[in-house]
Amino acid sequence: MDVRINVGSLPQNGSKVEIRLKKGDSSIREIISDALVSFDVYKSGNSYDVEGFIEYDLSLICSRCLKEITQHEKRNFRLEFKEEPGYTVDDKSARETDEAEVEYIVENNCINLGPFLRDEILLYIPLKPLCSEECMGLCSICGANLNNTTCEHSKTKQESLT
Repeated sequence: MDVRINVGSLPQNGSKVEIRLKKGDSSIREIISDALVSFDVYKSGNSYDVEGFIEYDLSLICSRCLKEITQHEKRNFRLEFKEEPGYTVDDKSARETDEAEVEYIVENNCINLGPFLRDEILLYIPLKPLCSEECMGLCSICGANLNNTTCEHSKTKQESLT
């Protein structure tokens, strides 16, 4: 996914950007709709701050009953893009970076939101999606969907629990 914004011509007070990404642009098969990305970008010292949201729909399979479900997601984000490395930092302002912290760099007067947006979507796809918290799942013996019907096995199981 390539979402490059030229910050070389950015107005002093920043700019609002809105982009619609086609569902096939991301190579994430769970995405079933175009994604809306809306953000503000403005210069702050030797970096650019980006703050906004991404909105999209996912097609998932309930991990209990195997029903196909659609989930709408809207995620807020805030990023800082630093000028290209090569500038010197004196010891007073130097800081240690956490291993988990990712640095985003401005390259050729462009910021690329693509890798971040792809990671953001992937990280929020649930590992065990549910159609509802009350989903009863499938009967482990006959495979009946216990949300829609009861079976003799589920009755026997309930009786043995009491």
